[in-house]
Amino acid sequence: MNIKTYDDINLKVIFDTSEKGITKVEFYNKDNKKIYSYLGNAYITRLDQNNFMIQKKSKLIGNKEKECNDVTFLYIKDKNYQIEEYPLRENEDVIYSIALSKIKTIIIPGKYYYYLYSYDLGMIISSSYDYIKYDEEKDIFHVENYINTKYGDITLFGTLTRDGFLIDETLYAPEINKAYCVDSFNLRNHYEQIKKDVEKRLKRKERQKLYKTCEEELTLKRKLH
Repeated sequence: MNIKTYDDINLKVIFDTSEKGITKVEFYNKDNKKIYSYLGNAYITRLDQNNFMIQKKSKLIGNKEKECNDVTFLYIKDKNYQIEEYPLRENEDVIYSIALSKIKTIIIPGKYYYYLYSYDLGMIISSSYDYIKYDEEKDIFHVENYINTKYGDITLFGTLTRDGFLIDETLYAPEINKAYCVDSFNLRNHYEQIKKDVEKRLKRKERQKLYKTCEEELTLKRKLH
């Protein structure tokens, strides 16, 4: 058993370890009250004075160990605490760096979508996207959403501010040279409408290509005759 104390926030952490890493962890507040515990393989990161991140790779259910891929954010201040838990997609970890720590933000590759989590605010601050990448130089986030139709697939591109807001409330599809105005707080409800429009445009594009091919073939036949 190992004990680590954080005197600046009156916190005590008790944990056991094995070759795999931490196998049991318990957090106690200033009144020695247990506020969080976990059984399984996990990694703990102190994000700032009051925030901890626990990345879970397995959990113990009875005597059996089951693989998992989840992340828990634990906010502690005096007697107050908040716990946020999110499942991650298989074989992917949260995206956290020195640059992102400066804005107290983490990119979460969720089970179905990517999104931004602010541990300063203790909440998700962006809509969900199929991919998110941080541009440290410009201090913005590049996002992508994938639209699949029977006439082909396209990618919608957008840019988020450091606070998770979609710039100009617009997603752009370069394949069809079309910008879509959306409500970034209600983004998923726009996709069916966008998909229908994309499908219509790709269908038209396919027809135009077919007509052009037919015209070229007819022109070639006339020349041969």
